[in-house]
Amino acid sequence: MEKRFTILITCFILALNIAYSQEMEVRGKVTDVLTNEGLPGVNILIKGTTRGTTTDVDGNYIINVSSDDVLIFSFIGFVTEEIAVQTRSIIDVNMVADIEQLSEIVVIGYGEVDKKDLTGAVSQVKSEDLPLLMPSPNLEPMLQGKVPGLSVTNSSGEPGSSAIVQLRGGSSIGGNNSPLIIVDGFPLDNAGDLRQLAPQDIESVEVLKDASTIAIYGTRAANGLILITTKRGQAGRNQVSVNAQTSVTNVITDNLPITTDPVLSARLANESATNDTRNVLVPFTGQKIIGTYHPSIEELESDAWPYRTNWVDFVMRRALTHNVNVAVSGGSDKSTYRLSGTYFDQEGTVIGNDYSKISGAFVLQQNVLDNLKVTGDVKASFIDDINSDALDGIGRSPVFPAYNPDGTLFFIGQDLTHPIILSEEISRETESLDLILQTGMDWDIFDFLNFKTNFGIKLTNSISDTYYPRTTFRGNATNGEGIIDNYKDSRLLSESVLTYSKEINEDHRFNVLVGTTYQDTEFRTSRLVSQQFSNDVLRNEALQGGTTQRVFSNQYRTRILSQFGRVDYTLFDKYLFTFTGRRDGHSQFGENNKWGFFPAAAVGWKIHKESFMQPVNFISQLKLRASYGVAGNVGALGPYSTRNLMVSQRYPNGTDNPIIDVGVGPDHNRFGNPDLRWETTNTLDIGLDIGLFEGRVNLVADYYIKRTTDLLREQPLPFSSLHDVVLVNNGEIENKGLEVAVDAVIISNSNLRWSVNGNAFFNRNKLIDIDQPDTDGFDRGPFLETFRDRPARLQIGQPTNVIWGFKTDGIIQEGENYDMDGLEDEDYLPGEFRYVDRDGNGVIDERDRTVVGNTHPDIMLGFTNNLEYKGFTLNVLLTGALGQDIFNAKKFDGPDQAKRWTPENPTNDWPSLRGGRRDRISDWWVEDGSFVRISNVTLSYDFSMAKVRQIGSLRVFVNADNLAVITGYSGYDPEISSGFNPDIANSEVPNIDNGGYPRARTFSVGLNVSFQ
Repeated sequence: MEKRFTILITCFILALNIAYSQEMEVRGKVTDVLTNEGLPGVNILIKGTTRGTTTDVDGNYIINVSSDDVLIFSFIGFVTEEIAVQTRSIIDVNMVADIEQLSEIVVIGYGEVDKKDLTGAVSQVKSEDLPLLMPSPNLEPMLQGKVPGLSVTNSSGEPGSSAIVQLRGGSSIGGNNSPLIIVDGFPLDNAGDLRQLAPQDIESVEVLKDASTIAIYGTRAANGLILITTKRGQAGRNQVSVNAQTSVTNVITDNLPITTDPVLSARLANESATNDTRNVLVPFTGQKIIGTYHPSIEELESDAWPYRTNWVDFVMRRALTHNVNVAVSGGSDKSTYRLSGTYFDQEGTVIGNDYSKISGAFVLQQNVLDNLKVTGDVKASFIDDINSDALDGIGRSPVFPAYNPDGTLFFIGQDLTHPIILSEEISRETESLDLILQTGMDWDIFDFLNFKTNFGIKLTNSISDTYYPRTTFRGNATNGEGIIDNYKDSRLLSESVLTYSKEINEDHRFNVLVGTTYQDTEFRTSRLVSQQFSNDVLRNEALQGGTTQRVFSNQYRTRILSQFGRVDYTLFDKYLFTFTGRRDGHSQFGENNKWGFFPAAAVGWKIHKESFMQPVNFISQLKLRASYGVAGNVGALGPYSTRNLMVSQRYPNGTDNPIIDVGVGPDHNRFGNPDLRWETTNTLDIGLDIGLFEGRVNLVADYYIKRTTDLLREQPLPFSSLHDVVLVNNGEIENKGLEVAVDAVIISNSNLRWSVNGNAFFNRNKLIDIDQPDTDGFDRGPFLETFRDRPARLQIGQPTNVIWGFKTDGIIQEGENYDMDGLEDEDYLPGEFRYVDRDGNGVIDERDRTVVGNTHPDIMLGFTNNLEYKGFTLNVLLTGALGQDIFNAKKFDGPDQAKRWTPENPTNDWPSLRGGRRDRISDWWVEDGSFVRISNVTLSYDFSMAKVRQIGSLRVFVNADNLAVITGYSGYDPEISSGFNPDIANSEVPNIDNGGYPRARTFSVGLNVSFQ
């Protein structure tokens, strides 16, 4: 009996244990112990498994567990908690901030550093701080207003268009001034056109500004660095996330420089022709001109002529954009992965203009041993970019219709600017494929010694198809012209880094890094041109059909071999020292300057750690930083420009087949120069980091002086040399400025959180010298056909790219004696500009030109306002530039012509209308381009997903991009740069408004959802 009772008790206990161990539902809320606010995104993992969940936006969670399970609660910046479940069904957790974790990790060249130990000037932008909901396929527009010192100009509304990016001002007059972009350690191109990545795949962006942080990249770092780290999978957290967005874009046409009133348009055209001293035909007088009837003003006013055409309707459209990103990530303690794909399709607001991009990324990290990790990384993108010339026809006279009554196109004489022809019959399409493959190894040899190696390849192929039919200006002149451009770019990178880290008695910390890198780059291009086709049927699908054919090709290769090192030393956790150096050997350098060395040093002082600061409780951080060093810029030094090259010359011999001779000679009449070297930039930076009230308020300020010497530029040669130019190193530019960034949490409680982030910076730029005795400056920028001149100048003692022209003193009135030599006879007529004779010699000539505008802003602003109330979040981004001047070449176009001078309207502000006038660059065309823009507004709502096991988070949003701009500028948009052409170095002049693709206002809706 006793034995049976023992067995019965044992079975009862086992049954209880089994029942007790069955799965049950546990729920709760995770909060911050200081604020009692719910913490969203806390990882909750069942110990010893990969099963888990995360808290919702309010900090709530639900998870199925067994009674003997242990839950691990982890969150960045807080102490990890482990809690046994036992019999509880509700587990609330108050998490305590981890002061050490709160010091964020900042990525720097070839390594990482705790933000609290940073001695250099670095700005970090995390993925959650990027306006990822704005409809852009590229990163750079999302950085606008986010980083002090970083100027991002989104100058065009064309889909996929590049941005102009500068960091702490431009320091080169012959090369690119944009920072170098480095993605996961792989150097790509200069910032402005980062197409290889989907912005949704980016984890963080670090912008490196001072010599201490950039010198480790040597000859490519003088313009600063943008380091991008992409997202990786997380161990124990398998997740599928979907981001979908649809946008509608519409151009506000009210301020376009076009006239839509046919009567006004005809009157102005007649008046301009009447005043034309060349005695041209007055058009709108009821007669045929080149076969097309031009109605009279009376016919237009009486509606006898029935046509009223708004050409905007035939050129512009309401455009749609679709953007979908899907990512799958997860893994275990041994292996993590992340796979993502993005589809971006954008219609242009100009008809016939479309842009699509398909990109993907896959990264796998595998722990081969406990101390050895290998990584494989693949990034790929395919872009299809279709362009249209329809915008060239938007200024067409509204007097004429688009179609004849029979439905055929209405042509004006020998019409070559019909918008429908320009949008439908010109072919301009570019397809490009980018592929980046990387593999790396991370080996902890000892606790204090780490070895990393990385090998990467980047391959780019693109092909551009262009065809101009006979119905266009270019095609009419050539009887059809077809062009095929091929481009191939291959880059190989190999890097190895050895890092020694040691702490002695908690008083001394060392981090010593040494490494070597090798990069090999090869570019190949070819162009096939064919003209004189018998018809336009096959277009450029059969270039052999043209009777005139030309072939061009080019190839070059560059190689870089470098050694680098960095030493970080921390004394008593208060005094910080950093020493950096890089030695670069570059194939582009001259034979006498193959190697360059770039050193830098920085110090930091944690003042808040001193004993005398301990009574000051509200200061959580006070750090003083200073750095000085050297970096280089090889961007203006093209491959083989130090040598005389093999070139081909065509010699006519009276036949259709000229003699072509190949030999060694100066390319484009440029002498080779074996002494050429990099441009050298020396930078002094003094910074201050302040944290108040346990990090609720943070301020970062930096003052810098950046001086660049050995400017690379073309120097004209005397005729006696038999050559035009030689590339030389001479000249000097100085940039100095102040940057201030403040972020603050103003309100933070269980329901409401209000945080702000603002930055302001100014940069003062000056050309110190160009070392050319016969001149103190030279003209620069795009050649404007209307003025037959360039609007900008490099002038010693002035900022680079000042606007250079004549001063004006109103308008010549009737009966006025304006007695000046140097002008055309027509320039003395009433209604013409009265130019100022600055030197008083009675002659208006080049010596009277002076600085009439400064394209550099006095100050640039960025301000982000973030308001969270329960599940709602409102984010507003403001950007602005104050004190900049714009040369408005379109100032006297369109409706503004109605303000012109006439005998009945003797204004002193506007000239008369006169066809054939030679416009001169003067202060009349210069306007204040100051503006403040509501750049981006997002309203979103996060649903609580605590009761839905499969869905980790769900967010819906509406977004407005380029919502409004406050400005006194009369042009379409004060944020312009139509003077910029990335293919022509000396055209890099901002704030030249010569028309262009208008920026538009965009409204978006979408959702972000994650499954787990």
